[in-house]
Amino acid sequence: MVEILPFKGIRYNSKKIGNLKKVVAPPYDIISNEAKKRYYEKHECNVIRLILGKEFSSDNPKNNRYTRAASYFNSWLKDGILAQDSKPSIYVYEQKYFHKGKRETLIGFIALVKLEEFDKGIILPHEETLSEPIEDRLKLMRTCKANFDQIFTLYSDPDKTIDQLLKIKMNYKPVLGIIDENGIMHSVWKISKIDVIKKVAEEMKSKILFIADGHHRYVTALKFRDEMRKKIRKYSGKELFNYRLAYLTNMDNKGITILPAHRLVRNIREFNISKLKSAIRQYFHLEKVKKKKMFEQMEKLNGLKHIFGMYYQHEFYLLTLKDEKILDEIIKADVSKEWKRLDVSILHAFVLEHIMGMKNYEDNIAYEIDEKKAIQLVNNEEYQLAFFLNPTKVEQVRDIALAREKMPGKATYFYPKLLTGLVMSKNYL
Repeated sequence: MVEILPFKGIRYNSKKIGNLKKVVAPPYDIISNEAKKRYYEKHECNVIRLILGKEFSSDNPKNNRYTRAASYFNSWLKDGILAQDSKPSIYVYEQKYFHKGKRETLIGFIALVKLEEFDKGIILPHEETLSEPIEDRLKLMRTCKANFDQIFTLYSDPDKTIDQLLKIKMNYKPVLGIIDENGIMHSVWKISKIDVIKKVAEEMKSKILFIADGHHRYVTALKFRDEMRKKIRKYSGKELFNYRLAYLTNMDNKGITILPAHRLVRNIREFNISKLKSAIRQYFHLEKVKKKKMFEQMEKLNGLKHIFGMYYQHEFYLLTLKDEKILDEIIKADVSKEWKRLDVSILHAFVLEHIMGMKNYEDNIAYEIDEKKAIQLVNNEEYQLAFFLNPTKVEQVRDIALAREKMPGKATYFYPKLLTGLVMSKNYL
């Protein structure tokens, strides 16, 4: 049973800040060093100081980026730069954006979600996690005892019952509205009426939550909860550290966009394109095409065929799998049929590993969302070649998660990203 709770949200005080656009940022894990510097310069109270603070050679256990984040957070609360709402609420969050020339709208809500172990089948992941990011976020949570961002989760509601409850509030003026640096409009409404919150909470009880973005932060919250349980003498299960701030959206709406993370290949010794093309032709129809046709055909055949793009020295190629049956012969791992037929699985297990012999992705692979940038990186000889994929479908995310399997890394890039700094919460009082 999914359990959600309203909470007294902590938000930037626009009377103190002015333009809220200056103090928000994307999720910490997609912020480059260049962007980090830019957010630091935007405003002295930008949320970057909380989620991804600077490091200095003089840092020590008592003075470091985590302790500085806690100091900023507490002083901003004290000075009224951040203000906590007086009533427990849930927050409707709408994003309006353009994708491929079409206007899209994504609607969901922000609430506290009770943490559950994955084996209970209530909240499910679809990606693997790494220890280093978890340890980083755990240090931040131990020190600040707050949630500065939201886990991005999906649920299924074909009847759109919850959406209708949320849209009633959207007839009123939002409590905040921001157009970010990418032209995406972010609007937030606050729902404090107990009867509406109860209806939403009741509807959510029968759902399963699928983590779209934030796997590391969710696992971090589980670890923090377990640590805090041991420190509390009269543990009740109702403490705030048993919950994580989350954004919940209906996967049966059309506003969800998943972008592919294209693969850039490097450090292949004695690389020979002729040998590679010959090996590829054993299993794929290989066709040299113009750039425009490559992307057009990939989009046209998405979901109908397993099709990929390849770029090498100003030449574009289409790779179309000849026969799905070969997947069962090549991919020997004990995984489901659905996993084997993911495009990202085929590219990794079949092309990169079986054909190209890769074993260590960290040495050989980089990921890039922007097609033009990927091509430019190959042109600059920073990488030897690029592989282009079609996006994973939201139904595939659901099915893989329900099968209790994990996709290869960077299988999904949910877009647009949730802004950090819109609504925050404490997870320990």
